[in-house]
Amino acid sequence: SPPRLQLRAGRRRSRTRSRGRGSDREPSEPPVERQRKKKARRAAESPQKVSKKARAAPASDAESEAPVTKGEAKAAGKAKVKLYKMGEFCCNIVANFVKGKDTPELLVSKLHIDQRTKIDHCKSHLDRAGKLGTIWHFSAADRKDCAAYDALCDYFVEKQRVGLVQTPSYYVYIVPPTEKYLSSLGLQNSNFMVGLQIPIKK
Repeated sequence: SPPRLQLRAGRRRSRTRSRGRGSDREPSEPPVERQRKKKARRAAESPQKVSKKARAAPASDAESEAPVTKGEAKAAGKAKVKLYKMGEFCCNIVANFVKGKDTPELLVSKLHIDQRTKIDHCKSHLDRAGKLGTIWHFSAADRKDCAAYDALCDYFVEKQRVGLVQTPSYYVYIVPPTEKYLSSLGLQNSNFMVGLQIPIKK
């Protein structure tokens, strides 16, 4: 009947008005602007975060520029050494302590390889030294030293010998990093030449 149609039309109009409530209000801020304000508010309220790079940086970075004294170098188990072969300069190396004597004598700044010997002689000398022996890894100090460093390793492998340095207080055997030599000495494989420091006096 006609009255019902009028009632339904009235309901439709009321619904339309309810959906349109607030249309007279001021337009709300766009979503992008709201997000910017939220981020700015959170940043102001929360403490400043440290970036991943800052977290990863070691705490000692500020101290690394300080000069290293001889005592610190000895404690760190590292020394820069010049290698000589038969009186001629060969290359610069960095000696890194691996294991052995707790307080090894610091290596001299120049190691002169004046002799060579068989790996068997080196092993027997190392076995006799026991805990007094010290094991070092010798790496090329710089890229310019790599060619001479590799040539020295190849020389000892070709001759099937190890180098021998004698100082007033200790011997140093220079062992090329071959699996055959290192396994015979009971040492792990390495990419670096191995220096075996053995004191002359026990």
